Amino acid sequence: WMGWIHYALGEQDAAIQYYTEALGRATEGRRSHLRAQVLVSLGQSYSAAGEYPKALAYLAEGIDLIRARAQRPPQRGPASGFAYALGCRALVHGDRGDFRLAYDDMDEALAMVVEAHAIHGSLLGLLGMIQLWQGEWKACLATVQRSREKAEQVNGPYVLAMSQAVGGYARWVLEGSPDALELLRRSVEWLDSREIRLFLSFNYAHLADALVSAGQLTQAHEFALRALGRAGEKDPIGEATAHRALARQAALDPSAELDAEAHIEKALASAEARGSRRDAAVTSLLIGERLVAAGDRPAAETVLQKAKASFEAMGMPWHRARAESLLGER
Repeated sequence: WMGWIHYALGEQDAAIQYYTEALGRATEGRRSHLRAQVLVSLGQSYSAAGEYPKALAYLAEGIDLIRARAQRPPQRGPASGFAYALGCRALVHGDRGDFRLAYDDMDEALAMVVEAHAIHGSLLGLLGMIQLWQGEWKACLATVQRSREKAEQVNGPYVLAMSQAVGGYARWVLEGSPDALELLRRSVEWLDSREIRLFLSFNYAHLADALVSAGQLTQAHEFALRALGRAGEKDPIGEATAHRALARQAALDPSAELDAEAHIEKALASAEARGSRRDAAVTSLLIGERLVAAGDRPAAETVLQKAKASFEAMGMPWHRARAESLLGER
């Protein structure tokens, strides 16, 4: 339980320490049901920390053990914690650009949880993040609306705020409306004020990205730096997005003395560290945009064709269309 509290607060170093001790005690005591739960919990913390090979290994072992236990009499089926573990594995797959695997896990997770259960809203929130990464903005909005409804039913303020943040960004991309930006900002500020920091780099970074597009560069810079601060505390899923926001700010505000190329390199390094071909391709799209703006069409074409192929392979049509537009194919 100490591990779970630290996980939910976004303090993965402490969570992993407690879970590791719990795993040792469960193993020594031959308490197989607790061992299986601690394995998936460790996987969840490593996934939040961006350490995906470890996350997938622990999640796979724990999920397999829970499946096996559920098939033995008395057959009561897996608990809600099993569904959440599948949702966390889906999030890892989504960040890596393996969207088919992500939706397979998420479909199974949602199918085993009744809609009135509190975990249902959490799963929908994770699904909304995956759809946001894929650029499925309308599907994301529909999902987070359902997540908000579930959060209101069970009085879940964290799930509500996360859903509003994800939905606010999706609305901003589709509409560019001040209302969408304000919803995103208010939701992130609520999470920040409550010191609930699970996936907070994701929220900071997407707010920074939206603020750059809105021309609010000073605030964009502040939230991008907050995202990078969280990345240094084992919360890296917003790190590449934050570096891209700073690179975009550099192009709009030379007085900010930002090194756009350095931030692009750091975005690529973050994507590589997490094995996120999705983040790598999105960063390549930004590189292509910069080359087009600089008038270097041959170099832009090389980068954008590669990004386009990656988006096609991953199933990211919105991003693929953006690459095609820059290539002059649309």
